[in-house]
Amino acid sequence: MNENDLKAILARNPQLTVSEGIGNSRQVLAKEPERGEKDALASVAEREKKSLVCPVVSFLFRLVRLRDVDAFNPKDLLDGLVKAGLIPGDGVGEIILEPSQQIKVAHRCEEETVITIRYE
Repeated sequence: MNENDLKAILARNPQLTVSEGIGNSRQVLAKEPERGEKDALASVAEREKKSLVCPVVSFLFRLVRLRDVDAFNPKDLLDGLVKAGLIPGDGVGEIILEPSQQIKVAHRCEEETVITIRYE
């Protein structure tokens, strides 16, 4: 995955800030919550409940040509998940990262990356 692929993935999420160089950044602001949308105390309780759970993240790569084990570095994918708000962070104790898996597929049109996030 190169920088352009990552920018394309991150650009699909409307809450992200994508920097395109020094002084060139565009930001889409999150929408303001509407009145009566949720009780404030209920949302705080939900966040506290979620913060106690450590997410388990796993990557499954379906590829035509399998790669060496050391060729996979999911750092960029994890950073994208953090920036998108799907996981709290990628530091020690914030997530459990399972080893990446590879499956050989017959055709290039079948290639894909499956990211699974479980909250146990």
